[in-house]
Amino acid sequence: MNKKRILMMLCICVGLMGVVHADQVINIDINTFGDPCAYTGTAAVDDGINQWTVYYGGWGEPAGSPRCADLTYAGDPNHPAGTYGRAVWVGDPGGDHTYQAGTALLDDGFVNDPCTAGNPYFALFGDGGYGGLFDIYVYGDAAGDFILDIPNDPCFVAITKSVTGTTTGFVEGENYVIFDDITIVQYNDVQIEYTNELNGLQLVSKSEPLAILPPEQTLVIDARNYDVAHDTNARTAGDPAENEQYGPDIGDSVAWLDAGEYMIYDVVVDPNKVGEYAVSMTLQAEYADAATDIYIDDVYIGTVSYPQQEDDTIYETPPVLGNFFEGNHTLRWFTPGQQYHNIFELKVAHVGPVNMPTCQDVYDYGFNYIGDITGDCSVDLEDFAVLLADWTVNYDPEGE
Repeated sequence: MNKKRILMMLCICVGLMGVVHADQVINIDINTFGDPCAYTGTAAVDDGINQWTVYYGGWGEPAGSPRCADLTYAGDPNHPAGTYGRAVWVGDPGGDHTYQAGTALLDDGFVNDPCTAGNPYFALFGDGGYGGLFDIYVYGDAAGDFILDIPNDPCFVAITKSVTGTTTGFVEGENYVIFDDITIVQYNDVQIEYTNELNGLQLVSKSEPLAILPPEQTLVIDARNYDVAHDTNARTAGDPAENEQYGPDIGDSVAWLDAGEYMIYDVVVDPNKVGEYAVSMTLQAEYADAATDIYIDDVYIGTVSYPQQEDDTIYETPPVLGNFFEGNHTLRWFTPGQQYHNIFELKVAHVGPVNMPTCQDVYDYGFNYIGDITGDCSVDLEDFAVLLADWTVNYDPEGE
């Protein structure tokens, strides 16, 4: 296939590939503890599937978006695997409230107990790889105030917002309020105090995809700054290698990797930054040589290898090459085997124009023509012959 036809395909197809980025929404319906029935109705923020994670009471209960459907929880420390994305931990310290049962979002939840002094609160917190920047939607069907505070942040000034208690549809200021741009991080609990009822929350992530930089600059991605991660949780709680039972092992790096674990980073590419890029990693190899597979979307672009470093020095791997096209994409690393290494950063550096030297490259990146039946990157008489061989054949089991 000549270069002119490749360029024509890029002009037609660029922007059609990649993963469509959308805000991740964490739904928290304040329901009876242990109730397996999740709220599935509508609300102010459409999360795409209208599925609400149900939690009531107890600290240390993780809640996540639809991108993390297999979360572990506090009562299941040796869960065989968990996926983590834009997740937070939720908790209710107990006391100062009663519980109102119901079936709809605004029918059930915490109710301020008038017989006790002070107002109850609900807490959100990050831990390890959890947390992030969110808009927090708080629902309540009785007139009163919601006060959001971050006690561990001496510079944060508490914010008070009120609802009138009207329950016709969802109207801001009537049955929900929005706290914008709230950061939930480790050891920095976000507390939502309420004078009325607290029926549910939605956390809309404000995290944007990482932007591929101009050709003269290298994008450096902190390995901990993932959008989605998969942790096998394969080791038991008594094994010191499994430092974090409820998500990836994160300190100043991502460590203690089992076979099959991975992390995904959302990236966005402007039209003037389309091209071939070199992807490398910086890490500390503690016990043995190892390797990590790199993917752009679902396209495998190569394996970065790294030798053990006796003096624990940080090592940068030789790069692997792949193409980024216009639009939203994912960059993923995957561990094919168990490795006890600390991954610090990923580096993405521009190399040159898009490079697809083989027909297999064209197919891998999805730029093949639908008429190329034989898969040789040429639409010709061979494809026509395949089509004619089955022309007029009717194999519909319900047809005439």
